[in-house]
Amino acid sequence: MLTLSTGREKATTDLHNKCTVHHTGTSAAAPLAAGVIALVLEANPELTWRDVQHLVVWNSEYHHLKHNKGWKRNSAGLMYNSRFGFGLINAESMVKAALNWTTVPEKAICKASSSSELPKAISSKLKEVEIEISTEGCAKSSEEVNYLEHVELSLDINYNHRGALDIYLFSPSGTVSMVLSRRERDSSAVGFKNWTFLSVHFWGENPAGRWRVLIRDMTGEDYKGSVNMVKLTLHGTKQKPRHMTSGKKRYIDEEEIEKALDKRPEFEEELPDVVNNIHDELESLRSAEHKKELSWMDLIGKNLRMLPARQNDIPNNLYQDVELEEDYIDYSPNQYYY
Repeated sequence: MLTLSTGREKATTDLHNKCTVHHTGTSAAAPLAAGVIALVLEANPELTWRDVQHLVVWNSEYHHLKHNKGWKRNSAGLMYNSRFGFGLINAESMVKAALNWTTVPEKAICKASSSSELPKAISSKLKEVEIEISTEGCAKSSEEVNYLEHVELSLDINYNHRGALDIYLFSPSGTVSMVLSRRERDSSAVGFKNWTFLSVHFWGENPAGRWRVLIRDMTGEDYKGSVNMVKLTLHGTKQKPRHMTSGKKRYIDEEEIEKALDKRPEFEEELPDVVNNIHDELESLRSAEHKKELSWMDLIGKNLRMLPARQNDIPNNLYQDVELEEDYIDYSPNQYYY
């Protein structure tokens, strides 16, 4: 695939032997990232999938996204955002780092269960419930983890209106990750039966200490249920990866980071855009003047972002002269992975 930039949108190949200059959003992000990773692997074919993930985390930059809300810094010194991950991928920096890369240490997997008494009741009237998980990171065992990569949170929750719940995970150092936001159209009474949520916001942190899971229903309705099981699966390494031995990552505008940080606790912010598979308002598909500082809508593509999979479900007057193509259809389930 040949891809080039026209500002906010991309010019690339399209369906039916055509080209398009309006390629944008997550549909453009995935192939662009894949292309960057292909360059990295060409520079160093010996890289593992975990090496590549470390390269992405360590070489991404938040600078051009800094005026968007929600930026935090974890205790390992990495900037992260529930919308933008670790920032914009940097091809040049990744390739240079890959040329002199030391394979990351072998992965360990440490598991921990709730230290709170369960089951625990939760309801709209109680508003929130907190569950604790204490762990030493499996110290002095073959699965000892001192430097985190992925963190899995597994839950079993009975609730008669599942979409009312939002869930947050706090690390021992205070880093918070929203693993699930409220979903107003998710009226399922099934709850979450052994559901696993994944977060990378704790990348590089030491997992030892007291973790907290905050489960909330702020709707003010009369919903209720119980939390029956809470488990953590900590993926990481015992030894510090070589690229981390020289200290915390330094960003290109390190001195300006404090200005970019969102001081509000993430659970006190307004909820991010909720995925409900509803129609976004359609505006002009023409690219606006390119901005040096990109917004959330600049990156995800406001137009045609979440249309139903069946064109018959779309009102005839919704898109008028806009040609709807399969590439604008989101088939993903309502699960969140950050």
